[in-house]
Amino acid sequence: MQNEESFRIDIQIKESQIKSLNRNSSFELLRIFAMIFIIMSHFCWHGVLCSGKCDSDNNFVHHCSSYFGTLGNYLFMLISGYFLSSSKFSYRKIVRICGQMTFYSIPTAIFLYCLGFLPAKEVFFSFIPYFRDLNWYACAYIVFYFFVPYLNKLLSTLDQKEVFKVTIICVVFNCVIPKIPYVEMFKPDLLLQFFMMYFTANYIKRYKPLILDDKRKLIIIFFISVIVIEFILFLNDFDGLSHNFVYKIIKFFFFLRYIAVYILAVTIFCIFLSIHFSSQIVNFFASGTFGIYLFHDNNYIRPVLWHSILKTEMCAESRFILPYMCLCVFMIFIIGTIIDAFRRFIFKFILLQNDKKKTVKKLNNPTTSSF
Repeated sequence: MQNEESFRIDIQIKESQIKSLNRNSSFELLRIFAMIFIIMSHFCWHGVLCSGKCDSDNNFVHHCSSYFGTLGNYLFMLISGYFLSSSKFSYRKIVRICGQMTFYSIPTAIFLYCLGFLPAKEVFFSFIPYFRDLNWYACAYIVFYFFVPYLNKLLSTLDQKEVFKVTIICVVFNCVIPKIPYVEMFKPDLLLQFFMMYFTANYIKRYKPLILDDKRKLIIIFFISVIVIEFILFLNDFDGLSHNFVYKIIKFFFFLRYIAVYILAVTIFCIFLSIHFSSQIVNFFASGTFGIYLFHDNNYIRPVLWHSILKTEMCAESRFILPYMCLCVFMIFIIGTIIDAFRRFIFKFILLQNDKKKTVKKLNNPTTSSF
């Protein structure tokens, strides 16, 4: 009886390992790059710039904080949209995400409370992080996930032109209208970003644009997007043109960088979509990216991490800011990966123990039969 139970569990583990081996690692590698972009943005935005000590001439910090985080978020949304467009709704997935958020919020809150960084009431709220907006991306994803089955039904009734039009509408109302100076029509909601990238990923998956087969054009678009973004940001930082009429015109079209970031994200996504390879190492590190996000970016740990531990303000005006940023990004990524690997081990152990109990109960119950 016990041998049969152990054999069945071993088979499940081997099937899981085979799926991991057959999984295309290009998307997993893209997850890693996206998380690196986000951590770099957080280093600059929550760390260096938040300290108020950054040299205004430090263009790298301003540029990095300006679009690296948005680029990383767009890439994650594209990956999620690509797979969600053909998946079934599952309450277990929501429970799993909420459990993952709680795993990080409770120990973090208790630790910071013991050090005197957090009031006692926040320890209580750490048990329900999904109601406290501790991690905006995770909370927005949960809300958006409830719309997915209905969006899939809607898109299945639309033809290619209609899906393209819906995507363009989302881009206009997310990347253009709200960013135009002196226009205060509305502020784009985080959910609108998910809708925009979901429709984009769905269009790419369903209709496979011809440009996907032309890597040369994709690379050209990639470099053009980067040049446009950097050029716009450079002009925005160039004080020598502050009283020039031409500069004011350029300033008016400063919002174009948001469209360029969107195009850049879609281009990078398409490039990785055309790459196929398998790597267990890449899959391992990519599986912890969501955990890395929960670990290093929530309302509890953010000020402590960037100012009390890493002391990013010390390098705000230093010429060594780039190597120090790389070191911080590497440390956060590795520590976050180790912690999330530990979390997955605990969760798998609990699930296996629960599975064993169910199996033994079924084997010991003679009235249980299959039809």
